[in-house]
Amino acid sequence: MDDAANVAICSASIVQLWLAIPFYKGAIGSIRGGLANMDVLVSTGTLAIYLYSVFMLFYHQSMGHDGAFHVYFEASVMVIGFVSLWEIS
Repeated sequence: MDDAANVAICSASIVQLWLAIPFYKGAIGSIRGGLANMDVLVSTGTLAIYLYSVFMLFYHQSMGHDGAFHVYFEASVMVIGFVSLWEIS
């Protein structure tokens, strides 16, 4: 892992474990109620991006990617950030 990947995973982990908590709570409540709202979409999308990036960061060599590989931590951070800003205003 290089320094950029370390910074990316640290910042994305903070966002996923702190700023995304209201989305996770809203998604769980929505699914329990039998509906799917925006919280479900944001939660599943950003969690999928985050988990894919973590997997590729640690296991990219086992997938046959010896050279360059792509992680998308910034995408999950930006989606959560923009939706959070939208809900504030």
